Amino acid sequence: QCKEIDGFTYHVLPLPGGAAMRMAARVLKMASPAFSDVGSLLSASGRITSAIEALASGVLGDLDEEVLMWCAEEFAKVTQFEIGGMKLPMVKDATSAFDAHFQGRFMSSLKWLAFAASVTFPFVKAATEPPVAAPDAAG
Repeated sequence: QCKEIDGFTYHVLPLPGGAAMRMAARVLKMASPAFSDVGSLLSASGRITSAIEALASGVLGDLDEEVLMWCAEEFAKVTQFEIGGMKLPMVKDATSAFDAHFQGRFMSSLKWLAFAASVTFPFVKAATEPPVAAPDAAG
């Protein structure tokens, strides 16, 4: 998916399945003081639509720096950004452009992180859409 954030266009792919499961487990462990179960996390995700709102609301008061940076590094692996009409990977050959790209742009990094998370974990969309009916077997 693509999104323009503060003058840059970001192209983000969903995390691979295993990486998404590891991330969900780490984030749920970090958030466990605030959420008693996955249902309460899904409920809150309907009200909190960005990392900025989550930080501001105090929901992520027990934010673990290592988990946050690990998440950013994982999402950077599946992100490209446009500059001068060229798409550049956030990570290339194990070298990350994350620090240099977001230097002096902290709020932009939070917006990108929230967008990247929404690509892999579309909780709000999944929680509000009606179930899809199975196709008719007679076809």
